[in-house]
Amino acid sequence: MTLTEIIDRQHQVNEQAIAARIAAPRLDVDSEGQNLLCNFVKWAKENGVRYWPSSPASVAAYLRTLQGVQPETILKTVHAIEAWHVNQNLGSPTATPAVRAELATLLKIVLPKSWSKDERLVFAGLPIEAQEIIERHTRLDSKAIRQAQNEAAALRQQLKALQRKEIDSNGQVQED
Repeated sequence: MTLTEIIDRQHQVNEQAIAARIAAPRLDVDSEGQNLLCNFVKWAKENGVRYWPSSPASVAAYLRTLQGVQPETILKTVHAIEAWHVNQNLGSPTATPAVRAELATLLKIVLPKSWSKDERLVFAGLPIEAQEIIERHTRLDSKAIRQAQNEAAALRQQLKALQRKEIDSNGQVQED
């Protein structure tokens, strides 16, 4: 064993001892996440890239192969890779600009047009997972608002017809 290897080994032992004292919570990965992680490992082996520890470029390249996959699956894959590394006291390769940029491309985050430039800049600085959650809820909110507006318009029509006494006993608008 060379001196460099001895020093590296001692660093690992020291880092593990420090990590044990900190007692950071472990990130859970369910069976679906484990399957997604296996898919990543298989892809890495097929493409001759290192999967442990993963490089940000390898993770970004793998994510690019997930084009067209549901956003929830993509995010679960990222979480599984992150948990795999963090639970072993390694830095997450998913918390890097390369992976974040690939996620932004895959998830096609669309900002509301009503947001100011400052709000857009703050939004761009959020983790991509948070951006996806905000964007998804914005879509759901917009859909609910449109539905409520349509229902309100139908009720206004019924009210006008009622005021003109053009509604039958079943509450339907009578045609002239």
